[in-house]
Amino acid sequence: MLDEAQGALFDQERRHRQRDHYPEAEALHCMEGLRALAPLITDLLQVAVVIRDPNDDMVIATAQRAQAAYIVTRDKDLLSLQYYEGIMMITPEAFIAVVRERGRLNP
Repeated sequence: MLDEAQGALFDQERRHRQRDHYPEAEALHCMEGLRALAPLITDLLQVAVVIRDPNDDMVIATAQRAQAAYIVTRDKDLLSLQYYEGIMMITPEAFIAVVRERGRLNP
């Protein structure tokens, strides 16, 4: 998933890259932080949840294994689930609003 995040951050053709206009150095700094802070999640459960894009099942399985409360994404297939076994699918903007309102990350 870190490789996918890196690909998305550095891909000049992605819509969010064109929209957000962030410098390469900022993307590199973000990836360095993710690699340093993100725990490695292994031994994923096999799930079959995202019908239109089965590759997204890995995201769900990783979130389950990590006991995540949120999956922050712009992926329409994941967002269409809204919730899955206590995990909320939420856009980055909505997540920022939740954190600002509650002052914490727990739902």
